Amino acid sequence: MPASRHFVKLSRRTIFVLPTLLVTTALLTTCSYDQAIAPATTPLPGALSADVTGPVPVLIGAGSIARCDRTNDEATARLLAAYPDATVFTAGDNIYGDGSITDFTNCYGPSWGQYKARTRPAVGELDYKTTGAAGYFGYFGAAAAGDSAKYYYSYDLGAWHVVVLNDNISMAAGSAQEQWLRAELAASTGSCTLAYWHHPRFSSTGTNNLAAVKPLWDALYDYNADVVVNAHYDGYERFAPQTPAGVADPARGLREFIVGTGGQSLQNPGGAKPNSEVRNGKTYGVLKLTLDAGSYSWQFVPIAGQTFTDAGSTACHTKVGVASVDVSPASASVQVGATVQLTATPRDASGNPLTGRIVTWATSDAAVATVSVSGLVGGVAAGSATITATSEGKTGQASITVPAATGAILVGAGDIAPCPSDVDNLTDGDDATAKLLDGIPGTVFTLGDNVYESGSAYEFTTCYGPSWGRHLGRTRPVPGNHDYNTSGAAGYFGYFGAAAGDASKGYYSYDLGDWHL
Repeated sequence: MPASRHFVKLSRRTIFVLPTLLVTTALLTTCSYDQAIAPATTPLPGALSADVTGPVPVLIGAGSIARCDRTNDEATARLLAAYPDATVFTAGDNIYGDGSITDFTNCYGPSWGQYKARTRPAVGELDYKTTGAAGYFGYFGAAAAGDSAKYYYSYDLGAWHVVVLNDNISMAAGSAQEQWLRAELAASTGSCTLAYWHHPRFSSTGTNNLAAVKPLWDALYDYNADVVVNAHYDGYERFAPQTPAGVADPARGLREFIVGTGGQSLQNPGGAKPNSEVRNGKTYGVLKLTLDAGSYSWQFVPIAGQTFTDAGSTACHTKVGVASVDVSPASASVQVGATVQLTATPRDASGNPLTGRIVTWATSDAAVATVSVSGLVGGVAAGSATITATSEGKTGQASITVPAATGAILVGAGDIAPCPSDVDNLTDGDDATAKLLDGIPGTVFTLGDNVYESGSAYEFTTCYGPSWGRHLGRTRPVPGNHDYNTSGAAGYFGYFGAAAGDASKGYYSYDLGDWHL
């Protein structure tokens, strides 16, 4: 009598069970959502049977991975079993569901979760379906996923420095993540650099030239990084090396891979975007990267029964470090209360300027001259000071002289800041006149209509503040009729405070040297 076959429904997945009641019972007691994988007995595709991980580090993985209602993640997990010494990466959207720890445990866990101990994950927007991606962090932990408030971190793999980023939080130039990335790249001693996160900058499937991630590309390009790996779109795509602006650059460009093939679903790519070399939307699989000391090779490995693949190799970029720092002007005289802007230019060993490098500033004597994080020097008291700019351990200097004051200076104007103006005020006349004040010491006066047109606190903060407001501490203002467009000139008096006199009057006096005003 032939053995009977049984099908059981485990939550959202129907599982084919071998023809014995005993095996059926065993499966029911070991799996609540997903199928467990048995790497030791699972047959691997023939192409992988002779492929043994050697001493050169291997990084292998994909993004858009596990679903409780499908078995594709089990198929891609079998590929990971062929490389027991490889580090596994994920490129976000680790789980399709609500992002809960339950989904991670029951759906990701039985497939890719078998290799959690050697996995370095990246977070995706689906992982954030639970507030703060708490399920993701609870499953992978700080050792693998980084700080729970950030989810960006780095590690070394042989001669490679690998950075894992988070495109679900701010990536803007100057943000904590972007500044951390630049500091990481500056400090790295690795000969090659790879970065991965979820959303790609370039894609033939969806949004191309994604602006939000450009600051990450800018930093990586500035430091001659080599490879970027992303997912989000459910397919595979490889681009030729290119700049952050999408211009082909075989000498310094970043090569981007999209590997949204971990198991959730597939989608056909659209028409090829510039620099796209390979596209496929019909094959589940993983990207295997062999990271040699001065080069890398890639291979897209398909699941059993599918044939698409892609392979190649490329040398790493030469890492260009800072060899010297020029500071301009090399010497300057600045009056007490005035400022002068210094500019630092890091250069390579051939004297070529290097963009995007981190520069820090320091003064030898803050009692004589101060310096800001942007190199703006302020005169404090008569004397001399040396201002030093440092980038990657190399320094440049400028000599600053602050002469003794010779008399009182009063400088200013009226009808100053228009509102609404350009968001950053950089093209308005008030910013141009404020730059004149930057180089003139003394007391600043205003002759009314400090803002136009409502005189609100918002206008003073947003429109006056970024320009003439830089000199608020040395300003003695006068109100104008537009300042009184807000009842009682409340915005004016709230902004200038005691320097504007009694708020019920608006008139006051002060002495300046031998003068009474």
